[in-house]
Amino acid sequence: MNRKILALDLGQKKIGLAIGSSLGLSSTPLMVLENNPDLLPKLSKVIADNQIDLIIIGRPRNIDGSNTDQTVKIIAMGKELMEKLKIKNYLFEDEFLSSKRANEIISQSKKYRASDEDMVAASLILDDYLLRIN
Repeated sequence: MNRKILALDLGQKKIGLAIGSSLGLSSTPLMVLENNPDLLPKLSKVIADNQIDLIIIGRPRNIDGSNTDQTVKIIAMGKELMEKLKIKNYLFEDEFLSSKRANEIISQSKKYRASDEDMVAASLILDDYLLRIN
């Protein structure tokens, strides 16, 4: 079964989005949304318009797999966001160094700008998930 998947790279100010499918091995950076009162309707529209079946939320971790200072905050933020959106089909995926890796991609690409970091990071999180399940 082909499931449409949306990945989120959550942040206090911005949220990166990427999209992919369970049959694919790579994702596509989609957009960056401001984390403000307009977030819920905009995110809800993205989910509906793309017929999303599963949401992957990046979970920061240390290299040894232990929690970072951000881990608890991001998990709470993700759960609250999914509750407000009435989404039950979501999971957390480790996002080890996704922002650092995103910056490396951006610095070597003419396609992306520095402001695209969060959506590229979301794409890397989704790529890691897709590689793990396939």
